[in-house]
Amino acid sequence: MRTKFIYLTLAGIAICGTASAQVDGQTATHGIDVTIPLVSIIDIEATSGANISFSFTAPNEAGEAIVAPTANNSLWLNYSTIVAENKTKQISVKLSNLIDGATIGLVAGPDAGEGGGIVGGPTTIADGLTTADKPLITAIGSAYTGTGTEKGHQLTYTLTPTNSSYGAIIGAAAKSTTVTYTISDEL
Repeated sequence: MRTKFIYLTLAGIAICGTASAQVDGQTATHGIDVTIPLVSIIDIEATSGANISFSFTAPNEAGEAIVAPTANNSLWLNYSTIVAENKTKQISVKLSNLIDGATIGLVAGPDAGEGGGIVGGPTTIADGLTTADKPLITAIGSAYTGTGTEKGHQLTYTLTPTNSSYGAIIGAAAKSTTVTYTISDEL
């Protein structure tokens, strides 16, 4: 008898345990974990290489300065960003070295509208690029511009003789500099 009681008790416990483990209702839930990386990628796009060349031309009249070349707008700035909470990014630009007697100006156009998110606002560096970082695109949130030419921000470079350092110009000498763009957190 005692054995039957033990078996019945164990059977009852098993039935109760099974019943409580299988409670179903009209709704069910589960969690999903999502990881999103922080992203900061920039690129310069062009139809035929990212290096550009400028050539001053000789004046036509005695007493005039050399003639500045036509502006170059063949380059496009593309970027992709995912920012941290309450943060924005900026893209700054600088030269590796200055060109004696010349000022390199840079204007970033508005975003071409081929991407999405919170693209930044462009600024103009009309007083010329220097060897120190200057902000070019500011207030960038999580965004992407699209990739390639005619996407992102069109870049327009100008080269003009600088009156204050005109005497430093050396003719027939090729000069070069490297333009560096950096994407970073805005302060």
